[in-house]
Amino acid sequence: MEYKFKNFIITKISAELGKGLKIYTRNKVWIISDLISTPFWVIFLFLTLIFYAQYLLNNINVVTSLMWGIFLFIFMNSFMWAGNSIVQSVESGIIDNIILTNTSLTIHLLGRNITGMIDILISGVIALLTSSYIFGATLSISEPILFFISLIIAVIFYLLFASVYASLIISLRSPWIVTNVMNFVLPFLSGAIPIQLFQKNVADIIIYSPFYYITGQIASAATGVYYVDPYLMLLISIVFTVIMFFMSRIAANKLIQKFRKEGKISLI
Repeated sequence: MEYKFKNFIITKISAELGKGLKIYTRNKVWIISDLISTPFWVIFLFLTLIFYAQYLLNNINVVTSLMWGIFLFIFMNSFMWAGNSIVQSVESGIIDNIILTNTSLTIHLLGRNITGMIDILISGVIALLTSSYIFGATLSISEPILFFISLIIAVIFYLLFASVYASLIISLRSPWIVTNVMNFVLPFLSGAIPIQLFQKNVADIIIYSPFYYITGQIASAATGVYYVDPYLMLLISIVFTVIMFFMSRIAANKLIQKFRKEGKISLI
């Protein structure tokens, strides 16, 4: 029985990953869109600073932090849209079959998450190169080992977060409201906007956010600018990832209860 269950999980994961890769390769326009739009998007964000805080562009540390902030925004946004893809699953009735086959939302969203991670790789690298070439940001990574460990932890955390976020969309039945709120709140609380741009009292608030220890750790390891001990940040990020795992399980159970009560998952 245990062997069959493990085989079932592996089969589902393989199917979802394969589906995600097929979706991405069939839509080559996504790659073209990333290649064309990302550099202009980065330029637009930096040029906006010229109008409001031109002096910041003279500080290489701030420019480098902004570069990694843009990377982190792309990173988080990709997982956000993976969670938002649950809308299509609900409208097409796929989510009902997912629940009936006892498949977790995390596994179901792997297909969309894999396309998101490809987007991160392409758009993220383009954003870094554009920031470095045009605005002089430093591409070197201060703590490479800590950076890649932090990146792996963040991927796991946001894979789990995507399923919690998808469950929230289904529960509230307001996908666009939830997405809009998250798109504004997460960059602020995660350290994607460099906290050195804020006054100390605001920065002190941000470092109490769990998201700061997940994504802020990546930027800190890349730039070498820390507001909390790096190894303490790493430990806290692992703790929050474990907590997110249990939250995803609770969210999945709530979704099953909702299905049993209503007989069908709907956003109406």
